[in-house]
Amino acid sequence: MIIHCSDCGKEYRIDGARLTGKGIKFNCKSCHTENTMIRASDNQLRHYPSKTNTQTSPVPKANFDSVETRSNEPIKLSTRQKKKTHRFGLTSRVTGIMLMISIIPLLLLWISSYKRFGAQINDDTEALMSEVATGLSEEMNEWVDVNVRVMYAISKMPAIISMDPTRQKPFLKLVQESYPWMYLVFTVGPDGMNVARSDDKSLVDYHDRSYVQGALKGNQLSWQTLIGRTSHKPTIVFSTPIRREEEIVGVMAVGVIMDSMPKRIVNWRKGQTGYAFLLDEDYIAISHPVKNYVKDRELLDKNPLIAAYENGNDGLIQFENSEGIPSVGVVKKTRLGWFLAVQQQKREAFEVLTKSNQNAIILFTATIFLVISIAWFSGQAITKPIKNITMAADRISV
Repeated sequence: MIIHCSDCGKEYRIDGARLTGKGIKFNCKSCHTENTMIRASDNQLRHYPSKTNTQTSPVPKANFDSVETRSNEPIKLSTRQKKKTHRFGLTSRVTGIMLMISIIPLLLLWISSYKRFGAQINDDTEALMSEVATGLSEEMNEWVDVNVRVMYAISKMPAIISMDPTRQKPFLKLVQESYPWMYLVFTVGPDGMNVARSDDKSLVDYHDRSYVQGALKGNQLSWQTLIGRTSHKPTIVFSTPIRREEEIVGVMAVGVIMDSMPKRIVNWRKGQTGYAFLLDEDYIAISHPVKNYVKDRELLDKNPLIAAYENGNDGLIQFENSEGIPSVGVVKKTRLGWFLAVQQQKREAFEVLTKSNQNAIILFTATIFLVISIAWFSGQAITKPIKNITMAADRISV
């Protein structure tokens, strides 16, 4: 006898003579549909209604492939359906569970480690740049202090206080020879006119210089960065009042070429993109890797690092440089209110973190493949015996 699953139409061959009781239940092995049949008056198997209350003997349940039959009459079956469909097999589900158990903790550990290491690299970079900027600013302060102390000492000499050019000139020459980085040592009268100077050039009217005006107003220390009328180079001139008792009788000034600044500030480099630069209080370039900025007294108030610092950012500042490249930097102010900045491209500054992250990703990827392999083979080892037992149980039930 041939019967069909009404859901998928799969054929089954059974030996009706060997059936006992009044019917049969079976699960289709293709679609897992549960089929129920009872024996009718013509001794054929017909659908057993699921909601009909019949007084029949218990109906045996069987799973089978095929048996002998005496009749080949096909019978379509109506069914009471109970579908069991699974998108993934047992092996895949076991493998997925093992992957979740092993990979999720590893992923959380990697994320946590990356954050901690990133924070540490950020702190170390900030500490290093701050230390460099502080060190360079201290060197600048010492350089300024040396020149200012010499100028203060000279302004108190009797020959200078006398404002007599014949007495001042030999003394000014001696000072310039003793401190060769001072290209010019000179005095200015209350009217702003040059009184005496360390070189043999003609006297010059300096009344328009801010350092002269500041000293005549009584400021203990005045300065101005400019292109020297004598040296024709970027220069800083320091000045202080010459006092006779309490009266200001003139101005003592020394001119220093910027090239005499500490070479560590001018030449500091880190890697391929790290450098330091110095701006005065008016954002004029005093020292910069781009020499034309210093030569042309370039105004760098729009520099991204300086602008970020002036907007209240402190510590390690992250910004985009003039070329739009992500960078980091630190700014410190010197004794004179100048801006000493240290900057470097972010890619290079955090190169250690980037390489570490790349290595971690490679290791994590390799670990995932290893875990997948182990989980798959382990899943096969676990589920294969279960499948064999299930198949054996199906054969026994038939």
